[in-house]
Amino acid sequence: MRMAVQSQATPAGSEDLSAAVSMARAELVLLEGLLEKNRKQHRRGMYFMRLDRLASGLGRVLKDHQEVMTPAYERNENEDGGKDRRRMFGVCLQLEHLGSVALSCGSSLTALVARTHFMAFS
Repeated sequence: MRMAVQSQATPAGSEDLSAAVSMARAELVLLEGLLEKNRKQHRRGMYFMRLDRLASGLGRVLKDHQEVMTPAYERNENEDGGKDRRRMFGVCLQLEHLGSVALSCGSSLTALVARTHFMAFS
């Protein structure tokens, strides 16, 4: 009885991963709504272009993650673990690139806030 319960349990890492993916999807929906609402007014701003690049990259990563995490028998593919590892490595590289894009967005937002906040003092 106890062995059957252990075999049905999910690894702790997969629960954390699914929570992170669901949070990223929620943030992507929020970010896409923000971009859609302000697209016409701010489309030429550097901060807005970086946010747009971040949203499109996050959408690609979530799509690729879903394709990689779908079992091989549901994708109608043979059991090729090497291909899945290469695809997961590609997703990791995309995430690393998105981290630098997110830092760039944050630094440009900080510069914009500082510029407008201290404008009265100059």
